[in-house]
Amino acid sequence: MIDTATQPAEIPLDTQDIAARLSILLAGRYLVLRLIGIGGMASVYLVRHRIHHGLFAVKVLHPALAEQPELLARFRREGLLCARLAGHPNIAPVLDIGEGDGLHYLLMPYIRGEDLDHLLARTGPFSFHDAMLATIQVNEALLYAWNNGVLHCDLTPGNIRLNEFGQFILVDFGLASTSLSPKHPVLPPTTTPRPGTPLYMSPERILNEPIDIRSDLYALGAILYELLTGEAAFRPGIGNSEDTIAQIERNHLSPSRSLAHPLLRKHPGIQPLLQSLLALSPAERFADPIKLQQALRTLTHYPPAPSLHPEIESEPQPTPPRRRLSFR
Repeated sequence: MIDTATQPAEIPLDTQDIAARLSILLAGRYLVLRLIGIGGMASVYLVRHRIHHGLFAVKVLHPALAEQPELLARFRREGLLCARLAGHPNIAPVLDIGEGDGLHYLLMPYIRGEDLDHLLARTGPFSFHDAMLATIQVNEALLYAWNNGVLHCDLTPGNIRLNEFGQFILVDFGLASTSLSPKHPVLPPTTTPRPGTPLYMSPERILNEPIDIRSDLYALGAILYELLTGEAAFRPGIGNSEDTIAQIERNHLSPSRSLAHPLLRKHPGIQPLLQSLLALSPAERFADPIKLQQALRTLTHYPPAPSLHPEIESEPQPTPPRRRLSFR
């Protein structure tokens, strides 16, 4: 069963009041320019550093949610995990964590660009090159997080942004999890529904079974399918919200599900890759991002990228020359 309720359906939110309080809280360091986004857990404001004039994004937890210990702890954990992962070019870092006047915030770099949800809506299916480039870069981010003991746990097109330099950036670690193990976490089964985005949740996540990196790779496979076809791999039928979620669950868990699509026939080798990424059983998927990266680069004829993990790859190879993305 999926838990999609990460917050109350409606909460009072005065963004002007939050901006005014944030301006006081950050006075002397940053100038609050404007609201740039509102999500289920937080609002995001564009700010400018008062000395060097650099632009940053400040994510502010909705004040009403800060009164709920579990949600406040989740927000703080997101900041700590993203700070741990700072330094990877495909992960949006958290630069500062703060609170005051009833506000809790995370300071992050401002990423010019748009997320894959909006890109898909605006351009339709990606070219094979662009879809594979996005998948390779996001997989590198997942590998780095995995080697630092972190699972993203909510990988969706909306949580991947394309910046102005043609890099795909993994954002929003609000549901990320870690374990006592310093590397390669495995999360135990649970008796309560796990929160997440139904279209991209692995079968084991839906069933509240133990999950590991293969759950994130399953979500990445669902995203790759959508990038290539313009359609969700496990799209629901027509119905109310409860029926829709139940249908998505059935689609994920059906042994007879089909991943065939006319647009995939143009790309030899992509069907077996997707079948492995989206296998019903974790044991039938790629074991880890390293194995997946090898398969992705073989399929795209890219040489391996320079390793961020010397213990994994002893002889880094040069990266391919940057190519202009076809939809930009």
